[in-house]
Amino acid sequence: MKRQALRLLFLGISVLSALGPAFLVLSVLNAFNPMQLTFVTTFAVRNDSGQSIELWPLGTAGGTEPHILPLFATVFPAIPHFGSGRFDLASGGTVEIHYDWDDINFTELLVRTGGGGYRSLAIDTDREAGCCWRHKSDVYVIPRIEDLAVASESSIAAVTQWPMMAGPLLFSLLATLLCVATWREQARLRRDPRTNSSAA
Repeated sequence: MKRQALRLLFLGISVLSALGPAFLVLSVLNAFNPMQLTFVTTFAVRNDSGQSIELWPLGTAGGTEPHILPLFATVFPAIPHFGSGRFDLASGGTVEIHYDWDDINFTELLVRTGGGGYRSLAIDTDREAGCCWRHKSDVYVIPRIEDLAVASESSIAAVTQWPMMAGPLLFSLLATLLCVATWREQARLRRDPRTNSSAA
């Protein structure tokens, strides 16, 4: 009886997780989607502040509240960034950042120092109003922290509440693994005469 209940449980889990492989395949195909690849671009940030910093690239869509840019780990294929959107940058260091500029304007670099304070460097302030514009420079430089503006509450909220970029991809991957595991367990139970009389 207990094994029959387990068999039904595994069946239910496999049905619920069956969408995982479909989403995973779609995610992989989307990494090669020409429409998406057209808008994935790269800029660099150099840290000339004289100290190590944490960095988040922020943008807005149609004048809304700031959000972390839609980031990618690679340009081709366009694999989503697996972090939270934060980049650690040593003094004098440079980091390349890949993002999708469709539907969002890159507006600022949010910086946190070792002391925990947040500062902001506004990006391309002479840009025309509207959405959406590709960034103007290939390299942005973080100057002395004292020369940066104090960050707004909305910018700070954007980085303290933002989920992992690749969350949907990771979810579909985990659902796929769960689906495969339950299928294998169901197959084992079907071969077990204690749960399947026809296997005897």
